[in-house]
Amino acid sequence: EDGDEQEQVSTDIKLEENELDSLWAGKTWGDAILKVDDPDKIIIRLVELGYSKPSKIQAKTVPFGLSGKTVGIMAQSYPGSGKTLGFMVPAILRVDLDRPLIKSKTTYLPQVIILAHSIELCSQIVRVGEQIAEAFPKLKISTGKEAAHIIVKTPGGLLQLMAKKQVDLSNINLLIVDEADGQLQGETGSQLNQCISLHSPGIGLFFFSSNFGSEAIDYINLFFK
Repeated sequence: EDGDEQEQVSTDIKLEENELDSLWAGKTWGDAILKVDDPDKIIIRLVELGYSKPSKIQAKTVPFGLSGKTVGIMAQSYPGSGKTLGFMVPAILRVDLDRPLIKSKTTYLPQVIILAHSIELCSQIVRVGEQIAEAFPKLKISTGKEAAHIIVKTPGGLLQLMAKKQVDLSNINLLIVDEADGQLQGETGSQLNQCISLHSPGIGLFFFSSNFGSEAIDYINLFFK
């Protein structure tokens, strides 16, 4: 698998709400972040923020999210279980700070795109990411108003940035869809399709949600074949 970057390796992770009484995985961040050369910076920062160890969903998604460039994740877990950290930690650790952040004065070169269904949720994700990213002073996360390694946007907002040529997706290595079940219908669903289709097949695809219906599962599985 490591020798063929075009092969999509995917996993389906589901955490039931009845596991609420056993939220913690009994593992350390060191167990979850095995494939990082220098994990101490982010582990220290996570502990400073009060995340002394990964929750169950984080313990499952973080190591898989770091296991290869083209991995695909469909992760379902109940609200409050730690889904945002479950995708934000691997997103931050997959950023290469040596790569250029801008293509020109008006065009950004993000490496990770996170799509959310509302501006409010985008802002919330950015706040969580910025807290963790304090471990890496050069790493930038934004809603697209400025150049950033990680851009968090609604599908429609990302398409607008692209239409204005404010973002160039040639450096993208990871696309994350948060609360994916709420983005598959109507105009947002059409915009999401366009966003996914604009990315190369050799990137990681993460879909996170509190609940995946059968139609959502069928839709997502199309990208994991």
